[in-house]
Amino acid sequence: MIFGSFITVIFITLFIAYLLGPKPPIPKYDLILPALPDDLKELEDFIEKREKETPFIRPDNNARIIWHKGSEYKKTPYSWFTSMVFQPVI
Repeated sequence: MIFGSFITVIFITLFIAYLLGPKPPIPKYDLILPALPDDLKELEDFIEKREKETPFIRPDNNARIIWHKGSEYKKTPYSWFTSMVFQPVI
């Protein structure tokens, strides 16, 4: 009985410490999206330029357009957007 109440006190103490712990700052997002070029070659150049200007990007962790063989700079019926959260396995 004493052991159960001791564990309960420890969990309640840890929970209160968690609630009173440090809070991360609220991020400030820019609601104005950049104007993107309509031409796909210009869009690819735009993305490469923005990624080179961004510091501390790990190798092979940058944004890029992966073109299907033979369809470079043409939008296909099955164009697919991937983000940092979901990366397809090739």
